[in-house]
Amino acid sequence: MKNRYKFLALASFILIFSSCDNIFEPLNENLIEETYATTDPASAEGMMLNAYANVVGQYTFTDAATDDAVHNQLTNGYRRMATGELTAIYNPLNRWNLYSNVFYVNKFLTVVDKIVWMTDPKGYSIQNELYKKRLRGEALALRALHHAYILENFAGKDASGNLMGIPYYTEFVEPTGDFNLPRLTLDSTVKSIQKDYEAAIKLLPYIYSNNAADIPLKDKALAYAGTNWKNDSTAYLASLPYKGTNWKKDSAYYMTNYNAAYTIVNSTKFNLRLNGKIVRALQARLKLFASSKAFLNSVDGYKEAANYATEVLKGYTIAADGVEFYNADADNVNPEFLWRKNVSLSSTQEANNFPPTLQGKGNINPTQNLVDAFPMKDGYPVGLSPTNVYSAQTPYLNRDPRLDKYIVRNGGTIGATVINTTATDIKNGVNAVPEQSTRTGYYLKKLLRPDVIIPTSGNPTTKNHFEALIRYTELFLILAEAQNEIGGPLYKEGTSTLSAKDIIRLIRKRALSITVDPYLDGITSQDAMRTLIQNERRLELCFEGFRFFDLRRWNLPLNEPVKGLYDNGIGGGYQLIDVEERAFNEEKHRYLPLPYNEIRKYSKLTQNKGW
Repeated sequence: MKNRYKFLALASFILIFSSCDNIFEPLNENLIEETYATTDPASAEGMMLNAYANVVGQYTFTDAATDDAVHNQLTNGYRRMATGELTAIYNPLNRWNLYSNVFYVNKFLTVVDKIVWMTDPKGYSIQNELYKKRLRGEALALRALHHAYILENFAGKDASGNLMGIPYYTEFVEPTGDFNLPRLTLDSTVKSIQKDYEAAIKLLPYIYSNNAADIPLKDKALAYAGTNWKNDSTAYLASLPYKGTNWKKDSAYYMTNYNAAYTIVNSTKFNLRLNGKIVRALQARLKLFASSKAFLNSVDGYKEAANYATEVLKGYTIAADGVEFYNADADNVNPEFLWRKNVSLSSTQEANNFPPTLQGKGNINPTQNLVDAFPMKDGYPVGLSPTNVYSAQTPYLNRDPRLDKYIVRNGGTIGATVINTTATDIKNGVNAVPEQSTRTGYYLKKLLRPDVIIPTSGNPTTKNHFEALIRYTELFLILAEAQNEIGGPLYKEGTSTLSAKDIIRLIRKRALSITVDPYLDGITSQDAMRTLIQNERRLELCFEGFRFFDLRRWNLPLNEPVKGLYDNGIGGGYQLIDVEERAFNEEKHRYLPLPYNEIRKYSKLTQNKGW
């Protein structure tokens, strides 16, 4: 019987499955025969678009399993994970599912060259060959990216103390085929991901552009180095990626139209697709992760991360609107975005996270631990400023402006609405309404649109949301961390023009609106700069899905007790409260368990130590 494949052409559906051997079981909708998938462009491309649909975005809120936040729903998976229920059988952060995207991409790679994607007016294959080239590059990059997501989740030490990665699938496996691959070592897994990324770089445009001037030299029709190309069109055309059969008959037409075809295939209408610049950023992210203290702890790896980040940041100035990059329709062209998802017109996140008086469920509650990480407005940590004296009874006075932009505290605002979290507020107060009110005294503000209105009855107003996949601020922080680990606060790797200290100065100047930064000026050691970089990364990237993995790769404590702040509203002042005890074991939970069902089924898989 012919295989049939479920697919979608719009990147909005998330496939959920429990093991590799049921990825291609037929469903009752969206079914196509294999012969059709290899002839119809939209159907074939739909295989790859599944991988785009499942790219991990910002709204994962894994922060609820860290010292940055708690969740107010008893059944929430991250809350259950953090309080002791994490096992090889129950893991809410089970990215093993993402292998489905790997297999979709691998299947797409078997058909991409069989499809006629485009034809030009004379029936030649210029655009078609260029389109195949780009799509193949996208597919290879997606295969690498989804392996990288899985690696981030499951990299760890086995029972013998070896640093292990994950199985790496480079071929499509039929439903009856052999999925029983062993885990590669961590280093070998990283090299496999890098191999796919490098192959993708050779095929993808560095950026999408409608301007022929932006075509890379290696891809330009004028790139041929010979001086007599008019007399040697055979050699000239052989030097180009085009492999059509009719160029000898009409080489002039080909040479005249190649650059135009290139800009059609790689135009700005594909800006939300992977390109070479995005792949370089993903390589920087991968290398920073793998080189961290809990893993390879590699200076050479940090150098690679720094060089990739430097390449991406070349000619880029830190975005003035990089702090609140999510709160207005105009953010669709915010220079803070290197890669983002498509526009989502919705009110879902606001409904989930607004305080109860705004008809929200108040799900994500920032912690006092995170609030304490925001410095005073002059950049000094809480309690250390010589001019901005901190008081426990006026805890929000003279603080980092990011605090009120990212977190709703007592007396803070969402839009023009003041939110009070004192005990006298019967909706917004601490634990006022079980599983709806805050548990910590704080509500989430970051990533939410303040202009969304959720009425008590009827339909809410929806607003555009632009979910970031890679922000330039992350690249600056990668470069700062990597360079500091190599040579300290003032070190510059390769062609970088900014040291770690320079980068943190830029980020803090933007956030705090300060022209001088005496606290930063006083930092001279690698250890002190590491602490500051980690704190700035915590603040700048909070609630974007980084903290859970950062704590683990940095070898930082996982069991910090979660605190909140309570005000009885009748003059008692603020009191620190215990909110949630974390049940993470420092060694065992640093490396997450592979799914029990996969270990049980596949004899070549080994489990991380302790599971």
